[in-house]
Amino acid sequence: MIFLRGNHEQMFYKAMKDKEESGNLLAFLFGSSKALWLNNGGAVTNSEIKKTGRGEALTDNWLKLIEQMPLYAEVEVNGKAYWFMHADCDPEVPLAEQETKTLLWNRSLAMHPQLHQGAQTIVLQALGYKAVPQWLQNGRLVLMDTGSFLENGRVSCADLLSREVYQSSGGI
Repeated sequence: MIFLRGNHEQMFYKAMKDKEESGNLLAFLFGSSKALWLNNGGAVTNSEIKKTGRGEALTDNWLKLIEQMPLYAEVEVNGKAYWFMHADCDPEVPLAEQETKTLLWNRSLAMHPQLHQGAQTIVLQALGYKAVPQWLQNGRLVLMDTGSFLENGRVSCADLLSREVYQSSGGI
């Protein structure tokens, strides 16, 4: 298994590492990395971490894990290339040369699947059109975000070779 860094991991990491913002109330309220994280699911996470009574240890361990998470992975199976990333990529640019912001935040391929004309299969965490993985561009673009955070969403896993899908019974 390869755990990839996504935008929420990046938000948490930046929020915890940007110590200079912690004492600045205006930065915290208007555009700090901590405010961004708290407003995008971090408030619930922060609350759960505090409930454990081991907040500092958990935070330190999570930061170390995030530091080890790659932004992308490239796997070859049966002579076919598979690219994995959280958000987006430029299919014409080698993965090692992709912009970090693109890999973590952009959504061009999800919004415009026709941009992918390459031979590789690109798998990304972008919300599709329903709560099941979406195979687009003749199977060369796979949208895996199935809205686990939504009322009717699901946690999903897909076998990319057989296209068999495994899903939870419902979202949160």
